[in-house]
Amino acid sequence: RNSSSSKMLRSCMRVAGRSMSTAASEGKVVLRYFESRGRAQAIRYALVDANASFKDDRISMQNIMSGNWFNMKNNASISGLWGSLPVLEWDNFQISQTEAIAM
Repeated sequence: RNSSSSKMLRSCMRVAGRSMSTAASEGKVVLRYFESRGRAQAIRYALVDANASFKDDRISMQNIMSGNWFNMKNNASISGLWGSLPVLEWDNFQISQTEAIAM
C-alpha cells in the first residue's frame, strides 16, 4: 500500500463532493467486488489507508457458479450502470469500473 492508493480515494471523494472524513464518519461506503483481490484490492488498500469505514461486499463464487451472477449483473444497484465490478458507493453516489474509481 502506498500514497497513490490514498490519492486515488481522495480523488474519488472529491468527485462526489465529499471529504474522506465525512464519508468515513458516516460509515456508508460500500465496495462491491467478487471474492478475490483482483481489481478491487487497490481500492480496499486506499480505503484502509484513509481509515475509512466501509463495507466490503463480496459476490461469492457460489453466486457465480450457480448462474445467479447473470441476474445480479443486470441490477444496476449491484453492478453499477455498466454491469461490472468493482463498484464503490456511498449515500446515493455510485461509481463503477476500476479506472473510473481511480480518477
